[in-house]
Amino acid sequence: MENKAKIELENKFFLGIVGFCFLGIGIYLGYVENFKWRNLFISERATIFFLYILFTLIIWGGGLWIGFRNNWQTDPTQKLQKIPKIVRYAIAVFLLLTPSILILFTHVNDREISYYLRIILSLACVFLSVPFVYPKISIQKFFKKVILFGFFAGVIFSIYRIFNQVTSYPFSLGWSEGNRIWDYSVLFGSNRYVTIDNRELFAFTDPGRAFVWGIPFIYSKLNIYWFRFYDAAIKTSPFFLLGIVSIWTKRKEIGKWGVFLFGLWTFMFLLQGPIHPPLIFIAILTFFAVRQRNLIFSMFLVMVAGYLAFVSRFSWAYAPGLWAGILSLLQLETPKFNKENLSKLWPPVFLGIAGLIGGRYLSPILDWISSGGESIIGSLSLIDPITGTTALSQALLWERWWPNPTYAPGIIFGILLTTGPIIILTILMIRKNHWKLNQLQRFGAFLPALAFLIVGLVASVKIGGGGDLHNLDMFLITMIFIASFYWPKLMEYVFDHENQKNHRIIRFVSILVFLMPVFWAFRSGNPLTGLFSEDRTEYILDSIQGYVDDVQAEGGEVLFMDQRQLITFGLIEDVILYDEYDKKLLIDSAFREDEEYFEKFYEDIESQKFELIVSEKLNLEEKNDNIFSNENNAWVNWVAIPLSEYYCPIMTVDNMNLQLMVPGTDCDVPRNY
Repeated sequence: MENKAKIELENKFFLGIVGFCFLGIGIYLGYVENFKWRNLFISERATIFFLYILFTLIIWGGGLWIGFRNNWQTDPTQKLQKIPKIVRYAIAVFLLLTPSILILFTHVNDREISYYLRIILSLACVFLSVPFVYPKISIQKFFKKVILFGFFAGVIFSIYRIFNQVTSYPFSLGWSEGNRIWDYSVLFGSNRYVTIDNRELFAFTDPGRAFVWGIPFIYSKLNIYWFRFYDAAIKTSPFFLLGIVSIWTKRKEIGKWGVFLFGLWTFMFLLQGPIHPPLIFIAILTFFAVRQRNLIFSMFLVMVAGYLAFVSRFSWAYAPGLWAGILSLLQLETPKFNKENLSKLWPPVFLGIAGLIGGRYLSPILDWISSGGESIIGSLSLIDPITGTTALSQALLWERWWPNPTYAPGIIFGILLTTGPIIILTILMIRKNHWKLNQLQRFGAFLPALAFLIVGLVASVKIGGGGDLHNLDMFLITMIFIASFYWPKLMEYVFDHENQKNHRIIRFVSILVFLMPVFWAFRSGNPLTGLFSEDRTEYILDSIQGYVDDVQAEGGEVLFMDQRQLITFGLIEDVILYDEYDKKLLIDSAFREDEEYFEKFYEDIESQKFELIVSEKLNLEEKNDNIFSNENNAWVNWVAIPLSEYYCPIMTVDNMNLQLMVPGTDCDVPRNY
């Protein structure tokens, strides 16, 4: 009798899962305003959407019919077990892919799917996928697999969200994407350009990013599609690699599966920033250095990491030394300030000093040597000398700590949501003696972490920042290093519920730490919309080429303030490149209210030096209480309004924020493409 009751319960439970899945799709359909079925067939991927709905209806309806026919006494697992394993696994994979396909690749009336609908839809697919992989699973173990499958669904979504930007579309996909591509091409691909008097090119970037993203330009035939593919790979794989490196020493304890999971979790956790890949590579080098047995070699590697951090971004200069000290200190067993244990403390101290030397002093020393002792102030052709020091003079927008239009949760609440659970779990792990640290180790680890947090919070309110948590990058990576020390225990709490029944609070927090990056990931990501057809794109490119050719044929100069990637990939040919006044440098100078820099810019536009300027569409209106309103107003006052006084638009493409301008003061309505 008990067995029959169990079968009846499991029948209704599994039917409820499918029903919940159907509910998710139903809400998806009902949510979209003015939804029309014919819109399904506009998108190339809409067939998958339709098949998924049909599949859900068949399963749900069939399960309901079988249940009533047999008075709910048929074991549903027997039906699933009859399906070939490869088919069941394929269905499960299809279900886990479904949220990514529907949210990131399906266009329905160009409507953005709300966050809560994304969560419901994803949970529905996850709940339904588990029985196909584990048809004999009990209800007790079901939710443990839901946690794992939900995590995988989040990983898939995050990877898709990055790679759905891979396209051969020639125009910039974001405000600065095109010009950043041009920046990255200069180091290894400067032969792609023709300049006035063969002058050296200047790119507004740092050596770290210039090198990492510049590598593909070694290949002379690189096109924009494969650069974007490389860009997506760089924004995913290093995160995973950092996790693997960080946990590798515990592989015997948690197995390859545990190592793999930590790699994926590291990717998800750091994506909450997100983090610039050069800092990830620096962190990997630092971790590798600490694991070396030869202290001298370790110090050398940490010094190199510090140097690379400094030349990449001055605010990173102290990170490698502090990380090396933290990691070296935490791997010691109860270090103390006494004669017997004092020798154990030398590695953390020496590694920290090596990082300080590399991050703070090595670059000026090398510059002094390379200049023959004449100067200690270095100059790198790829980096703007104002990028580092004068960035501190930019306005601080403290209101961005709190909920605001630029970043909805605000920096404070954002970092609490992303790292609050892991901070609480770290405290619980120490209090429960799952991670044994003495007072020296606690202060040695958490004081630098606190310093990174404070620096990140201040940097996040600098004008031009505050749109995400990327300025808290050093703090987020520090939390990864800390979590790696108790990851085996976290896995036990998440996946071994039976042995953790008396630790409900720490188990709940462990699950929250594991899944919080997944819930965060679904906040953003949409289909790539608004792209022109191939014919229209070619027409616009031909029009730009025509204007450029006409101006240069008469000896005039052309300024590409924007869309410089068109020159990089030969989409606009035979351009004599004038590399000044990149829009990124212009707006950065506007943030600093740099009158000296703009004096030359105003002189050039007043004299109408350029016969043609390729720019974004000029907006002359100030905005308040909008996304990046302060940045918009700086651009309007320092760039757009002065430029509009001496140049008139002759061609405007609204949908791609593109405008061509020529000298003039009495402007007619430009031709709209």
